[in-house]
Amino acid sequence: MLLVTGASGYIGRAVLRELAQHGHAIRTTTRAVSALPDESAVFYDMNSEAPLSAALFDGVSGIVHCAGVAHRRAAMQDYKQLNVTATVRLADAAAMAGVSQFVFVSSMNIVPADSSAPDAEAAEWPEPGDPYSASKWLAEQELKRVLSGTACDLTIVRPGLVYDQELTANLALLEGLLSQYPVGLPAVGCRTMVGRPDLARLLALIASGRCGARAGQAVLIASD
Repeated sequence: MLLVTGASGYIGRAVLRELAQHGHAIRTTTRAVSALPDESAVFYDMNSEAPLSAALFDGVSGIVHCAGVAHRRAAMQDYKQLNVTATVRLADAAAMAGVSQFVFVSSMNIVPADSSAPDAEAAEWPEPGDPYSASKWLAEQELKRVLSGTACDLTIVRPGLVYDQELTANLALLEGLLSQYPVGLPAVGCRTMVGRPDLARLLALIASGRCGARAGQAVLIASD
């Protein structure tokens, strides 16, 4: 069975669809008690410091961790609490419960623009300047520390800017601006992007052991 956190989010919903299409047994997490009648949902509040329920990991072989604070104005402490502290607690508890695979959705934003090795370890680069990227940068390092020496393999996925027919975050903001004002593009510079279906397919392949990604290796994904 595979556990998907953040299953109601932009990426999580696509991962659920991909896994369901291939017949995987799935468990999701929710903070809404009203959603618990769904047999596949287990209560999990990333803001809580209470011990994680054993039911969260019962029968689970792998976790796709999509939950977190992304692309919205929040205090740095909120990014650290959800994207770092809660993520590390989940991974630590998963390893202790015998989960064998932890797939962490990070971000290409942690990679310096002039880097010649975008799949290098986060510790080789300086801390990014924005809170979101900094939290992913720190989470990668803490996850490596916590899962090192355990039987739980860590795979870090660094997607580019995620897009689909349904836009969100910065792309949704840009779409709104374009509908009201003429917006000029910069003369230089580029941004790596990835289609949401492609990202969901990769995450599903990794979680199900069909990708061949080496444990501990950062995986980058972008669309042509």
